[in-house]
Amino acid sequence: MVTVEIQVLDFITKKPIPNAIVIVDRYSLKTDSEGKVVVDLEPNLYWVVVKHPNYYDQSQAIDVRLAQKFKIYLMPKVVLVR
Repeated sequence: MVTVEIQVLDFITKKPIPNAIVIVDRYSLKTDSEGKVVVDLEPNLYWVVVKHPNYYDQSQAIDVRLAQKFKIYLMPKVVLVR
């Protein structure tokens, strides 16, 4: 097993997104105030789904055999333009 860190960030502002749901393998985890979740996984390829009510869902493959830290960017559903 390896400890994997996934951080969820706003695509536009690059700021962390707290309370996003990260689904990987058999786990459903909620991001902390820094937009992070930590999970122990076997070295393998995984499909990750990230959800938050203010953002479009994002799906992404991660290869835990090559890295243990990943960043996933979500696009906000509403973009304010001045």
